[in-house]
Amino acid sequence: MSHLRKLGNWDVAGYDEARNLQILPIGQRTTFYLIAGAGLDVDVDDPDYVSLAVGESDDKSAHKNAELSAWEKEQFIRKIVLTGKSAGDTKLHAKLNGGDWVEPMTISVRPNRRH
Repeated sequence: MSHLRKLGNWDVAGYDEARNLQILPIGQRTTFYLIAGAGLDVDVDDPDYVSLAVGESDDKSAHKNAELSAWEKEQFIRKIVLTGKSAGDTKLHAKLNGGDWVEPMTISVRPNRRH
């Protein structure tokens, strides 16, 4: 079944897998991989909060990641890059025929406060 994955430990800040939530500072970006998502339409509810770049081809480099199961490595893997634009909340969707095929993920974009 299609699903989103974070790969590696370098890009996990702000991600809560249990709550299906990504907290993202304005101006920062984060990467997800959509497993078995070749025919899915990927979008966000409100593009004013986050910019979205979705790979349309199979990301061959992702297949080499040791964190993936054998089944995941056999699937079509698409790279998704999110960049925080302005403060607010939106949802990331991966849909087939207009219906969610992956559980929508909440993206909460927050000001990048430096102390």
